[in-house]
Amino acid sequence: MEPQPAASSSRVVTVGGRAIGYRVFGDTSSSRTVISAHGGLVSGWDSSAYDDIARDRGIRIVSPDRPGVGMSDRDPQRSILSWGQEDVGAVLDDVGAADAVALGWSAGGQYALAAAVAQPDRIRGVVVIAGALPLDDADTLRELGRMDRRLITLSRRLPATARSYFHVMRRMLRRRPEQVERLSEKSLGPADAAIIRARSEWYTACMLEAVGQIDGAVDEYRVFGAPWGFALADVTVPVTLIQGDADQLIRPSWASRMAAAVPSATLVSFPEAGHFVGLAYPDAVMTALDQHFG
Repeated sequence: MEPQPAASSSRVVTVGGRAIGYRVFGDTSSSRTVISAHGGLVSGWDSSAYDDIARDRGIRIVSPDRPGVGMSDRDPQRSILSWGQEDVGAVLDDVGAADAVALGWSAGGQYALAAAVAQPDRIRGVVVIAGALPLDDADTLRELGRMDRRLITLSRRLPATARSYFHVMRRMLRRRPEQVERLSEKSLGPADAAIIRARSEWYTACMLEAVGQIDGAVDEYRVFGAPWGFALADVTVPVTLIQGDADQLIRPSWASRMAAAVPSATLVSFPEAGHFVGLAYPDAVMTALDQHFG
């Protein structure tokens, strides 16, 4: 049986005829709201990993699926910046949040920053975990991990080939999820391998939702490598960057470069942590969010 995220936490809001699915984790009655931008090749279910600790800390995490992922309808015209304006605004309105702190992991980092640029009066601060730099720069793109670099290129130039890749991945996740986990463990390194093994059902459920809509998965990677629509210098709210120095997917030096480019940024590094640094050090994530609430 495939792992299934809990349906009871699911909600949907409609904007312009397009459904945006989201879930709420942590202290669901708290006014201290976090809007979470999930990583790449996962869904908004990734924030379920913080459910217990966020509840203990009095934080409500609202975690939408991006267009074409999980419960959300595809939007082929969407951009990073449009998500920060349209989707974030609609979801925060739906939960009755006047303001929020944005949280983004991995490929979700630029979306969290986009929310702050699009709505600086509503987003109080941003926490980026293992985030990427803009990848429309060819030199930076070459520094990205091989698999992600290949998927960006295929999604841009050969979308039919990219669709075939995601079809195979979905079939593997449904029939042999342990094989996908082993491949991930090998590519991500020992620090992340231990977390994947400990959270195998969570990992498989997140990835299955990410490739449930094949065209949406292609859109995700096409937009991942597209221009952001803003510069890092345009982010005017306080930003906390959390980075593992043993990250084998995102270059740890990218966090330092981002910290230098964002006007008000603080970098928190963990020497032996990998790409799943947020799950290895959830207290650090909650502390960073707390600080932005003031």
